[in-house]
Amino acid sequence: MKTAPSPDHTTAIGRLVIAVSKIDTLLTDLAAILLQTDVFSAITAIHHQQIANKIDTLKTLVKLKIKSGEGTQVLQLLSETKSIVNYRNSLVHAHWSIDKEGETYAARFETRGKFKRWRQAEQKAERADEIADQLGGLRDRLWQSNTLREQ
Repeated sequence: MKTAPSPDHTTAIGRLVIAVSKIDTLLTDLAAILLQTDVFSAITAIHHQQIANKIDTLKTLVKLKIKSGEGTQVLQLLSETKSIVNYRNSLVHAHWSIDKEGETYAARFETRGKFKRWRQAEQKAERADEIADQLGGLRDRLWQSNTLREQ
């Protein structure tokens, strides 16, 4: 009987954790740009926040600073980012088990009797990598743009 997740499953979870860590850093970089400050000041201001709170802060800043259609796209990306981060949190804080057939499950017990199981680590890891790349591109575009620095 199998007692540990498969190497592929473990790798996917590791990729997801690493991608969310990259996302966390990129969120701080974006905050620095939107706050029109240096990254060290942004780290002081928001780095201690949980990632979900950083995303909420950034959504507010995007609404204040980016008036174009790109603002709507950024808000959608941040919403998807929050979903990936929540998925990562669920996996990291889950109860792991393997059934008699060797299928790996991560179950999270929540308040009010909610019980969820996940099996999508690979797809979520891939999407988290894509989101990190998109956030990095956004950061680079905004940094190179003079529009935010001139306001």
